[in-house]
Amino acid sequence: MAFLVWRKGDLLPQILVEALKRDGIVVIPTDTLYALSVRAFSDQAVMRIYDLKGRERGKPMSLFVAGERDLERFFHLSSLATNLAKTWFPGPLTLVLRPKVPFPPFLLGPGGGVGVRVPNHPLPRALVRALGEPLTATSANLSGGKDPVTISELPGELVEGVDLVVDGGRVPGLPSTVVDCTGDILKVLREGAVSKAELEGILHG
Repeated sequence: MAFLVWRKGDLLPQILVEALKRDGIVVIPTDTLYALSVRAFSDQAVMRIYDLKGRERGKPMSLFVAGERDLERFFHLSSLATNLAKTWFPGPLTLVLRPKVPFPPFLLGPGGGVGVRVPNHPLPRALVRALGEPLTATSANLSGGKDPVTISELPGELVEGVDLVVDGGRVPGLPSTVVDCTGDILKVLREGAVSKAELEGILHG
């Protein structure tokens, strides 16, 4: 395991891209929390995260994409989901969408959807663009543990199990709001940085 210091404005470290190409697990800063990221299309890499976190196999994981083009390429978008994406992406809103392409099945929820967002942070977006596929966006903690906002808060057991930790300083610390867009009626599954009132203002305004 290696540590890397990265600040906004720095170039994308090639060592980080190479670690992900080798199905490695990396810890990266985001606009909400520190995240554990692997290539989303790699069954082996995704399973490594489940094992490392002690996460239940039936509990899905959200993904990062780089922008609107990725959303249209990988996921089905309703008009309401498109409206939310145009308003809040990039930002702390996760939309549960039905995929157009096969993902590892354990990433999907019981309804067949997967959470996806465009983070308002240049590093995860640059990584997605460099790799050409989504990355996992799960919090860099052990299952049920505290959400880390600095690398000093990362559990030692987790640090020992990853390939690279990127120190991007303190991150905001408020998780994203999760909205299920797979049905005819949108459902707020978790309220976070975006409030229900803000969402209703967009949907009914």
